[in-house]
Amino acid sequence: MSWFSVDVPWLGALAGVLNRLMKLRAALWAAKALGALGLGFASKKLVYDPLIDQAVNAWHSIPPLAANWVHALGLDTAISIVLSAYGIQGVQRVFMTRRNEATDQ
Repeated sequence: MSWFSVDVPWLGALAGVLNRLMKLRAALWAAKALGALGLGFASKKLVYDPLIDQAVNAWHSIPPLAANWVHALGLDTAISIVLSAYGIQGVQRVFMTRRNEATDQ
């Protein structure tokens, strides 16, 4: 019996360990993906949509000449990026905080 025979016991054990490891990795990946999707949905529904509505209303109240300059200088893009960062950070704080868990006092 050689060391690379199909009926070697350690090869079966190694296959079992690799199978469990791959299942664990797949489960962790699926949990992360579902968590990210849930966070993205919640942030869009609760933060981005109201912010976008407010921004559109504010944008329509700006005189056209000022709006052209803001767009030409790229300030609208910069403001959009900053607001997006603040929005996702706020949603992460709300949904990923341990404050909502019961504490022993």
